[in-house]
Parts: sequence; C-alpha cells; structure tokens
Amino acid sequence: MDIHPPLGKTESLKEFLTHILIVTVGILIALSLEGVRESCREHVAVSEARESFREELSLNREQLAKDQRNVRQSDAQLDQIISTMPQLAKSPAELEKRVLELQPGFYFFRTTSWESAMSGGALAHMNRKELDGFVDAYLGVKNYQMASQGAFPEWAAVETYFQSHHSYSSAEEAEREEKLCTFKMGLKVMQHLDGEMSAGIEEAIGKP
Repeated sequence: MDIHPPLGKTESLKEFLTHILIVTVGILIALSLEGVRESCREHVAVSEARESFREELSLNREQLAKDQRNVRQSDAQLDQIISTMPQLAKSPAELEKRVLELQPGFYFFRTTSWESAMSGGALAHMNRKELDGFVDAYLGVKNYQMASQGAFPEWAAVETYFQSHHSYSSAEEAEREEKLCTFKMGLKVMQHLDGEMSAGIEEAIGKP
C-alpha cells in the first residue's frame, strides 16, 4: 500500500487538514479492501479444506466397509479353526490350508487432506463445532489405522508359523493356538474401533 504526500504547498490550515483527511480516508479504504481480500482468501481456504475432508473421509468410509467385511469373515473362520483344532491338528497340511484361507485385508486409509490443512492454517478459520466434528472423525481414522497396523504383524506371524510347520510337538500345540488367539484379539480390537470410526465420519459428513 503506497501513501503519497499532497502535491504542492498547503496555503492554509484548512488545506492541510483536508489533505490529512484525504490521506486518512485513503488509508482506511485500503485497509478495508485488504481485510476483505484476506477474508475471501480464508473463506476459499476453508471451503476447499471442507470439501477435501469430505471426499477423503467418504473414501475412508468405503475402505472401512470393505475392511470390516474381511475382518468379520476372518474372525468367524478363526472361531471354526480354533474349535476344531484337535481334529485339524492331525492333518497339518489341512490346518495350514485353513489358516492361509484367512483374508483379513488390511486396507489403507488416507489422512493427506487433514495433514495439509493443519500445515496450511485453514483449520484456524473453520467454525469450532464443524472443526470438532472433523477432529473426531480423523481421530477415529487414526485409532483404527493404529489397530490395523498392530494386527498386521500378528497375522504375518501366524502365516509364517503355520507355513513352516509340517508337524507339531506337544510343546507346540499350545503355541499354535496362542498365535491364533493373539491374532483374533487384534481383529476384535478392529471390530470395536469400527463403530468409533464410522460414528465420527457420519457425524462429520453425514450418512452416505
């Protein structure tokens, strides 16, 4: 913003005060325009962030539905394997086949839009109630993602263990069931957090 002094000499106090008034009004107009311009930029940034959140959370909701179908199916299959373990253990090849038929999925969830908005400063200009809704939704995504990441190495351990055993000693009988139960516990945590994540997304962007 450039401020220019009056041209020529001021011949009287009246002319001097007039120049001062003109300059003052000019400054106020320039500041007002700058404020309007900044408000427009903030409004655009918030609108873009909101739409980006909704799109990202909608995709995450779709991924969650797919993931939970696999998780519930795997959980039910685990129940059958554990309940029939004495019979299955007589045929290690059949036991391995049944275990490797499990397909827990482990889908990927996105938080890129949220992280970009945090670093870009758009969240500071969002309505508090709306912002709280998005915070809860992304917290649900984060918690579910952490549970999924925790269950993955348990599944990898199950896969490796049953692929590498073609027979079982008496000492390993308890170990094989323990590995399945540990993995099942991870799936139960994911099922529990499914409700939290779904509710958070629904609150933030509404039902599909």
